[in-house]
Amino acid sequence: MIYSTSDQRPSHWTVWSAHPTVWFGLAGIFLTADYYAGPTIQFPIAFIFPVALAAWNRGLRWGLFFAVSQPVVRFAFSFFHDVPWPMTVSVINLLIRVAVLCSFAWLVAYTVRQRHRIAALERLLPVCAWCRKIRNEQDKWQSLDSYLSEHAKIDVTHGICPDCMSKQFPEEAAEA
Repeated sequence: MIYSTSDQRPSHWTVWSAHPTVWFGLAGIFLTADYYAGPTIQFPIAFIFPVALAAWNRGLRWGLFFAVSQPVVRFAFSFFHDVPWPMTVSVINLLIRVAVLCSFAWLVAYTVRQRHRIAALERLLPVCAWCRKIRNEQDKWQSLDSYLSEHAKIDVTHGICPDCMSKQFPEEAAEA
């Protein structure tokens, strides 16, 4: 991938965390630690990391997949451990975890959508339809020349195109 001088190369973390194998790996590590810790010590807070990475990088469906699958696997551990509480408590914990993680996945995916919308709006340049002045960040109107000079470090020169020459100076255009 070629990056222009205005673009920044994504960090190694950004590239690394965007890959689904990382999310599955993290989920596997957290579930393994949860299993070997036994029934009384649990790490469901760690489930947010695969959910967040999946929802951030691939959208709500991936986030929901991890939001549901991790608590379901954790619930299955109840059948392998001798849990000191009734099965209804395990089911209630499962439902609470799924609800919380699904809500979290939705919030992360919503945040990403909003960031994309904001980025698109920030790329818009408000220009007066008549005089072509540009509204800057302070809501002041300034000429295109000064705006480009300030923000893009571009110096502007002036000339006249053939169409405008014939409209504005018809006698000079006829001579040329």
